[in-house]
Amino acid sequence: MKLAPMTAMLIAVLSPLSVQATTSVTPISACNDFSKIGDNPKGDYQITTNLNCDQTIEPLGIFKGTLDGQGHSISGLHLTGNGNVGLFAQLRDATVRNLTLSNISVTGTSTIQSIGVIAGFANNSHLIEVTIDNSTITAPVKVTHGAGMLAGNIEETTVDMVKVINSNLTVAHTNALGMLFGQTKDSQLTELVNSNNILTITNDKQEFVGGIVGNALSSSLTNIQSTDNLISAQILDKGNVGLLTGQLTNGSTLANAEIRSDVLDVPVENDQLNKGIAAGNILKPSKTAATLSNIQTYDIDEGLYWYNPRHDTDILTEQIIKN
Repeated sequence: MKLAPMTAMLIAVLSPLSVQATTSVTPISACNDFSKIGDNPKGDYQITTNLNCDQTIEPLGIFKGTLDGQGHSISGLHLTGNGNVGLFAQLRDATVRNLTLSNISVTGTSTIQSIGVIAGFANNSHLIEVTIDNSTITAPVKVTHGAGMLAGNIEETTVDMVKVINSNLTVAHTNALGMLFGQTKDSQLTELVNSNNILTITNDKQEFVGGIVGNALSSSLTNIQSTDNLISAQILDKGNVGLLTGQLTNGSTLANAEIRSDVLDVPVENDQLNKGIAAGNILKPSKTAATLSNIQTYDIDEGLYWYNPRHDTDILTEQIIKN
């Protein structure tokens, strides 16, 4: 039987609508609901209320979905484990947004690869409007790839409007250590706030240590506010340390930054210790030069260079001012 032309047309128009799947969002309204994320790591989740969770949990594994805090907070969690350590072990193609994590403690036990409050490692993910407040990370053993309050190591990830405030990060030894991120690669970070934090090093050797990022590789960092922070490393005798980054390389950029009353507490005279404001170390570029622009400081050590003076050829600078 042939359908009338108008009937056939209606079926053709309406059929695609009838097979579209409805995306469901799972509410997180209690601390015990975190197990739902472990059961479906590709799902979409919304936190519906402030959660005060006085409990110890292990990282939730590899997350590939969306977690929307909707402006709410998670507090009181004690995160512990090995490998990649954080609320999530890893973020892959994931989004975490509109969320505050307060009074969180993170402890690496042994064989730590990367450690952070949100995640140990993130790849091709998004962190948007995330705040870490009054939290601690302690890594008493070596961290292989990176340690930072937000995440230890990120690649091909976008970060926008994140804050770390009133927090403490204590690490024995790692290749990349930063108050916000240990290492960034091929990532874009903007609207970053680092305020009233203490980063403590308990080993005499570190590769790259920065107030914002330990090691920035092919990454852009823009619109930075860094105020009243301390990098405490009096026993450090080898490494690259900067108020903003430990190392800036492979075409990375630092732009639109204001630094106020930050303190770099490291040995004054040491040929094996590179110290700086923007970076402890900027390598002479093999391809694309690193760029510093529109950076201003207030009430910091006047003896600090902007970056290591030994390899300053071809570094691009514009409007970097000590006040």
